[in-house]
Amino acid sequence: MLPDVWGAAGLVISVGAAVWALIEAPERTWTRPPVLVAFAVAALTGAAVVRRSMRHP
Repeated sequence: MLPDVWGAAGLVISVGAAVWALIEAPERTWTRPPVLVAFAVAALTGAAVVRRSMRHP
């Protein structure tokens, strides 16, 4: 069985964006566009990883 490289990359992006947003939010405030975009990226890539994982053998 081959590893799911795209799924792993998506997971790294999702977790990385969420961690960055959580670290930066207290300093930049929670409603600043870069923080909100990072949370959106984390949510969308996380959903894509779950969807891909359900289809990957």
